[in-house]
Amino acid sequence: MPKWVRHKRTRWEDPVSSSLLRWGGWAAVLGGLLYVALRVIYFLFTHGSGQSPRGGTLFGLDATDYCRLEPIWPVLLMLGLWAFHERQAGRTSRSGRGAYVTAMIGLATLALSWVLQCWIVDPDVYFDSLAVTGGYYLGSLGYVALLVGMIVYGIAIVRAGAPPRWGPCRWRSACSG
Repeated sequence: MPKWVRHKRTRWEDPVSSSLLRWGGWAAVLGGLLYVALRVIYFLFTHGSGQSPRGGTLFGLDATDYCRLEPIWPVLLMLGLWAFHERQAGRTSRSGRGAYVTAMIGLATLALSWVLQCWIVDPDVYFDSLAVTGGYYLGSLGYVALLVGMIVYGIAIVRAGAPPRWGPCRWRSACSG
């Protein structure tokens, strides 16, 4: 091939993709840590009730205040999943793409359910309102969609022979840039 013909980069050779994957990975890690932290804070420090005295809660916030932080973690996980899928999109099958869409819909549904439960009305005052109960059931459907989508997506990635490229030897290089 002559020198003047440039080599066209593929999707997984593109440096923008590796930067996108790196930042998407950090978004997913942060989203997962936020999910766990909000569960621990809610059950240990707010006593599981919005009516608890503020002196016994962490940072003087009650359960409703922590509930209003809940839509952040699904959005961060959506960013991480999107970045991972951009890296693997050319290798996955149709079932993998369908499972990816199902998992993304599940995460978007979870974010919407938390907005309905905690931002539309005050859940301490209007606990039996349509927004709170509808958000609860919508969240249940979101968790099921996320579970099914991620399991099928993981199987599709393994069948395509395109597992993620992380491991103990690559962790230091991924973190250092």
